[in-house]
Amino acid sequence: NVSMIDTKLQQQLHEKYNPEGSVLRHAQLRMTEMLVFLDKVCTKYHLRYWLDSGTLLGACRHGGFIPWDDDTDVCMPIEDLRKLRKIFATEHLSDEFILQTPDNDKNYLRIEWCVLRDLKSEYVQDGYRFHRGLKYKGLQIDVFPMERGIHPFLMKIANHYQWRFTNQCVLNDRIPYKMGMKFAKIFRKLETTFLIPVFRIFDKKTSDFYSYSYGCGFLYKHSVKSTFPLKKIPFEGNQLSVPNDTDTYLKEIYGDWEKLPSEEK
Repeated sequence: NVSMIDTKLQQQLHEKYNPEGSVLRHAQLRMTEMLVFLDKVCTKYHLRYWLDSGTLLGACRHGGFIPWDDDTDVCMPIEDLRKLRKIFATEHLSDEFILQTPDNDKNYLRIEWCVLRDLKSEYVQDGYRFHRGLKYKGLQIDVFPMERGIHPFLMKIANHYQWRFTNQCVLNDRIPYKMGMKFAKIFRKLETTFLIPVFRIFDKKTSDFYSYSYGCGFLYKHSVKSTFPLKKIPFEGNQLSVPNDTDTYLKEIYGDWEKLPSEEK
């Protein structure tokens, strides 16, 4: 159930938004190298991952990146992502890429959500204060943790808490950056040592649905049945992992995902 748009239209979009030699196309090709690297690591250590969000949409509609897309998203079951973190922390896997976590970047405030970073580039986000103090700022692949049985109401509370302390402390121009970071780290510690452990008591581990982990800020959920068993489809000439029922998975996020958005969007 992989759908490709018309070849002529695809070429027109490519020439308009990400022509060969453009900065965006260079970035997309580098992130493709990062995806291939992640795929090899996950294959070697028997870890599950799959393309998510716009990256999955691009794979199914364009055979690679959406021409105007500038970031990359994958998901992993939280237990697999925790194993990946340990592997990166204890083994030297690459001179070019690193898995960014709170353990190796003191100003990285995500909880379970990790980022695979390119060490040979910089993703410039001058207007984004959260990005300002990071140790690693290269091109990125967001690696989202997925959990079974998270209570939707508790997820909303956790997301609101995360949004409030990040926006009120780190992203607030009225608060000096260093002071904001200090407050944000205090609130984050409360979240990781108390709030989330209490919420996880109410998780239903036998649930038939995966949700993004606490603190990610997303409320989408996907059925285990539509996700597994994983399969591989082409992405920029490489075979990468995707959910088993990509049509259902993408409809849960985008609705009519096969239709191109209007140009102003």
